[in-house]
Amino acid sequence: MISVVVITRNRLALLKKTIESIMKQTFKDFECIVVDDGSTDGTREYCEASPLKYFRICPEDSRGGNYARNIGVKLSTGQYIAFCDDDDYWMPTKLEKQMSLMQEKKCGLVYCLRTFERHDGENVTYWNEPHSGKPQGNIAQDVFCHHFTSTSTLLVKKTLLEQINGFDENLKMWQEYDLIIRLAQLTEIYYVSECLVVYYSGSGLKRLSNSDYAKFPKTEKYFRTKYKKELCKIGLKQKFLSYDMIVCEYFNRSKNAGIKHIYCPLWLWAFSSRIFHKIIFLLNKRRWKEK
Repeated sequence: MISVVVITRNRLALLKKTIESIMKQTFKDFECIVVDDGSTDGTREYCEASPLKYFRICPEDSRGGNYARNIGVKLSTGQYIAFCDDDDYWMPTKLEKQMSLMQEKKCGLVYCLRTFERHDGENVTYWNEPHSGKPQGNIAQDVFCHHFTSTSTLLVKKTLLEQINGFDENLKMWQEYDLIIRLAQLTEIYYVSECLVVYYSGSGLKRLSNSDYAKFPKTEKYFRTKYKKELCKIGLKQKFLSYDMIVCEYFNRSKNAGIKHIYCPLWLWAFSSRIFHKIIFLLNKRRWKEK
């Protein structure tokens, strides 16, 4: 059985669409657990009248999204865990296709690609994530150079989540990146090359607060300290690719959140990093020719 963990806070209209997409899954052996981080907008009444498990965190006990996700994992009874944020929704075959690939590959984590739904006033645009270019299988080293996906695409073996103690509750962003880094040291990772999750973004929705984005240097330093030993094992080019990936990912998320004052320095940082990659590539190319 799959346990689907949904976290929410005061976004009932979006949550209803999320729950509806989960209930329409073609894979039927699942339970849905909603962890409510102190909502006051009718979320409790809606969930208690629905065929799902519901757990409410008191506002004074709120500790962020990763704390809520970990509670959901503890409440789960399935052998596999899937996550869905309350502002994303799934295609009907998501769980079926992920479970099929997980059983075929005998791995511990499968994710899928995303469709990005961008709201800008009355205008709605969509674009699909590219279907190639992501490493699969044993990605223990490559994992530091790629931001693979978002939390709502993940399907994970529960025993592995318990082995790594779930999500890092010290993080306010990039929880899926951190989780995949740790899981990649324990299992092979694969993805379904179809867009089975719709990832919502727009001017009326902020996934993280501006104050969280302002903590980027502290978060980046936390990552470097946490994975210092692992980063020492990868090459110089991979290290800079890792920096570039983090900066560009942060730039894209902050842009979606409408934070303008950091665009310029982040763009310059990412651009200078790309120039360095080019220099390294040209030097290596010259060395190969000399050989």
